[in-house]
Amino acid sequence: MFQEVLSNILRFYDYLLKRTDARVRDYPLMQSPIQMTVILLGYVIFVLYVGPRCMANRKPFCLKTTMIVYNFSMVAFNAYIVYEFLMSGWATTYTWRCDLCDPSSSPQALRMVRVAWLFYFSKYIELLDTVFFVLRKKHSQVTFLHIFHHSILPWTWWWGVTLTPAGGMGSFHAMVNTCVHVIMYTYYGLAAAGPRFQKYLWWKKYMTAIQLVSVNSFKFHFDSPKTHSHSLKHLSHCDGFVLQNAKHNQQKLNTTKAQLSSFTHNDSKLFTLVSNDVIKPTVQIMSQFRVHKWHR
Repeated sequence: MFQEVLSNILRFYDYLLKRTDARVRDYPLMQSPIQMTVILLGYVIFVLYVGPRCMANRKPFCLKTTMIVYNFSMVAFNAYIVYEFLMSGWATTYTWRCDLCDPSSSPQALRMVRVAWLFYFSKYIELLDTVFFVLRKKHSQVTFLHIFHHSILPWTWWWGVTLTPAGGMGSFHAMVNTCVHVIMYTYYGLAAAGPRFQKYLWWKKYMTAIQLVSVNSFKFHFDSPKTHSHSLKHLSHCDGFVLQNAKHNQQKLNTTKAQLSSFTHNDSKLFTLVSNDVIKPTVQIMSQFRVHKWHR
């Protein structure tokens, strides 16, 4: 019985590999999902177990310079990916509607394949976000939502890039996501640069709105029957991301209110300060967007 099940699994695995796009097979990490799975498992094990235990009796690393260089490097890298998406179709031959994938080997189609792989590879680089949290002992930032988001995207995009020809509707979602990352890493880079740059972060309150709009923009973009099955994967991920964000924010708000309710009358000054600077802005943002905070 076990051998039969294993044999069926292996046959199905071979069937999937034979269906992969031949144009991406020679790119790094694209030969099979095994390398990807090992990397992501190692990531989860490190951020949940190995990293926190290694840092338990150590002081947090001061990574200010590293964070500045990393964040602004990601700004440049993501800006380049956006440019390549535009030049590969969205600013040239695509209609900005539900364009289908181009399975040919034309120069433009191969350019789209290349940028699709670059987007996929960028998801591995972004795993460093969590590694830096662990090394800096920012444990409150290593949430289920954060780990889920960073570990599921490389997995889903490996199948997306290999089993469906790169480009078309799916690349719209990737391009919008990359645009958001340009803004996001710009904010992170300025925040890491220190207090003197805080005055340039007045737009932080709009980050949640930008993220939510980008996540939901994909829902209103596809209208082709040929792309519906491909869209279900992205829609489920978008909905899951929004729901997890809403749940995370509601938990944080409930915790903050519970802590404030334990204050005595002698703490009224502190209560007023925290209420004005924390509770009211949080309620205002959550009532509109209900997405997680953007502290770095």
